[in-house]
Amino acid sequence: MVAKLLPPLLICQKQQAESISWEQDGHFFVAPDISAVVEPQRFKERVEGILREIHASALAPNHHRLYYPGEMEALTENRYRNEGLPLNAVTLMNIAEAAERLDVDPALIPWDNQRGGAQSKKGANPSNRREAKES
Repeated sequence: MVAKLLPPLLICQKQQAESISWEQDGHFFVAPDISAVVEPQRFKERVEGILREIHASALAPNHHRLYYPGEMEALTENRYRNEGLPLNAVTLMNIAEAAERLDVDPALIPWDNQRGGAQSKKGANPSNRREAKES
C-alpha cells in the first residue's frame, strides 16, 4: 500500500518544491493505524522491548545513560511541569518591569515557583525592584 502511495507523493513534493520560495517550508505527518498491521498490544510490547535494549546498551566512556529519540525532551517537559520553567535573572527582571509598566502587582507573579527561585545570582528578587528604586 505504501509503495502505491509513495511515487505520487514524491512527484507532488517535487512539483511543489520547484514552485515554493526559500521562505516557505512544509511538514509531513503520518499517523498510521497500527492495528491494521499488528495487534496494538503486541506492537506496544515490541516497542517497550526496543526501549529496554537501548537503555541496556553499552555506554560510551564518561556517559551515564542512552536516550531514545524524544526521551530527553519528554524528561525535560516533565521536569518543567513539576518544577516550573527555569528563567534567568534578566528574563525575570524583564517580567517585573513589564508588570510594573502594566500596573500588575508583582506579588501576583509566582516568583517562588520558578526552578531555583526568582533570586538572581546577587540574591535580588525582581519583585523587590520597586522598593530598591524608591530607596
